[in-house]
Amino acid sequence: MARSAVVVALSLALMIGAAPGVLADDDDPDVPATPATVDQDDDDAPGARAVAPDDDADDDEGVETENLFGFTEGTDTAEAGERELSNDTVGAFGRRAKKNTSGGRYVSIQNETEFEYGLTDNLTISGSATFAAFDIHRIRGFEDVSTAGFGGLGAELKWRLLDRRTAPFGFAVSAEPEWSRYDEASGERIDGFAVSLKAMADVEIVPDRLFAAANLLYEPEWAKEGDEFERESGLELSAALAGRVADDVFIGGEARFLSAFEGAFFETHQGHALYLGPTLYAGLGAHAYLSGAWSFQVAGGGHQGIGGGINTLDFDRQQAHLTLGIEF
Repeated sequence: MARSAVVVALSLALMIGAAPGVLADDDDPDVPATPATVDQDDDDAPGARAVAPDDDADDDEGVETENLFGFTEGTDTAEAGERELSNDTVGAFGRRAKKNTSGGRYVSIQNETEFEYGLTDNLTISGSATFAAFDIHRIRGFEDVSTAGFGGLGAELKWRLLDRRTAPFGFAVSAEPEWSRYDEASGERIDGFAVSLKAMADVEIVPDRLFAAANLLYEPEWAKEGDEFERESGLELSAALAGRVADDVFIGGEARFLSAFEGAFFETHQGHALYLGPTLYAGLGAHAYLSGAWSFQVAGGGHQGIGGGINTLDFDRQQAHLTLGIEF
């Protein structure tokens, strides 16, 4: 009987030593457990294969508003180290024809190619070159011009002071000096210099669905044409809405109020105009976009007693804006 008890005791001891994982309590840290077979579907199990992160996780920063609103600019800036190459075309069409003439034609095209680089997440610098083209015939106040060529150079510094993702609204300022070889309105050859100073604000009204923006732009210009030296300035106030209608497609509307002055600091008011029109933004894959706008002058006036409710002496009847950009 004693011998049988010893045999049973030894057998139990061997079983316990050979299979501690079977008898071990998982809640007892002092008793090690034998590694079990890993369920490949259990991501929390030791030794399980790591699941690749979702590609969209790194890009989940919401909608970028910089080019969302047409002529009006959003506050977003490039991320640190991010680069972008864009082609921006602005077309101006329709001015008042000369008296007692018919068939007046006015077309002005400014095509700017720009390289942008993010110095920090809130500070962007860029450089640009412009190609200009004009087709102007029998327009009041202008000589007939049909020409095209290299238009000038520019640079821009944009600084975002408030990020709408962490603040109630976004706010940014920019400065853009430009040297030009053509007068943007008349198409005549000049040696011109201008500085565009802009303040921008935007807000996310409905998360990821509806956005609004407003800009205030002041632009003094100095130009030498032959022996004459001219100074003038412009002031622009704009507001825009853009709403998502598809995965990466936004449609909106924009209002812009433009004023023109003689002198670099608003010495004499020349005229003003109000533009309204639609906007469109479409993402082209992960790193490209297309942005466009078309504005119609709906009201205007000036010191020259312009009739008809619009001012096509100092401003264009219609303006179009198209931008194609690639980020890399």
